[in-house]
Amino acid sequence: MDQSHNSEDFVCHITHPEKNPTSNIVAKTVLARHSTRAFCIEREVPLSILEECLSLAQYAPSSTNIQPWRLTITSGQTLKRLSEKLVQAFKDGEPLQIADLPESFHKYRTELGKHVYGPDGYNIPRGDKDAQMAVNLQNFRFYNAPFVAVVCIPKALSHADVLSVGMYLQTLILLLTERGLGTQVSVAPTGYPDIIKRELDIKEEDAKLEVLCTLGIGWENESEHINKLKMPRDEWRRNVIFKT
Repeated sequence: MDQSHNSEDFVCHITHPEKNPTSNIVAKTVLARHSTRAFCIEREVPLSILEECLSLAQYAPSSTNIQPWRLTITSGQTLKRLSEKLVQAFKDGEPLQIADLPESFHKYRTELGKHVYGPDGYNIPRGDKDAQMAVNLQNFRFYNAPFVAVVCIPKALSHADVLSVGMYLQTLILLLTERGLGTQVSVAPTGYPDIIKRELDIKEEDAKLEVLCTLGIGWENESEHINKLKMPRDEWRRNVIFKT
């Protein structure tokens, strides 16, 4: 390492990058990305920006270069109808086809709930079930995103290929973030895969697709307090082990 750099500053920069200004555009974009929970419905998103980002994201890493990601992007009346169907299913109590979260990870979901529903987020009083339901329904309204991508993978592929889809999705999200657009990855709507496939008219030959998540895309409503929420993360050493 260049001895002209202060070692303490270097360690601080690595441990707490969000506290340190950087000229690296990738680092800035990574730290700027967050879940948008309120999109601006008045400001139109040029299709050219989406097409440019989709074109670049196609170069994301892909095992054996099979490029297994499959996206269906919806907007306008089709998106509105899809949202209405999903909202109604959730209101009717139809069970979500989503695997249970292992107990060892429950603490993270609890922490997320405290931030989202608490003063840092929607500031919902404890026990206000109507307000909590209204927030939950926003999942199925895609937080008013003008564009929603349904991210899928062919079911015939393995879990290892899901990694390629994940790397593609992260690449796409960072490209959109770099251009100033907000994004919202959500799993809740995929709990109703049959509704999604039916409303988006997925053809019979594509019926063997597994719906992984949805991606809301649009300009962020900067006047909404909820969009200032950024969840804290574990110190990276909790997830990484060096062995020499």
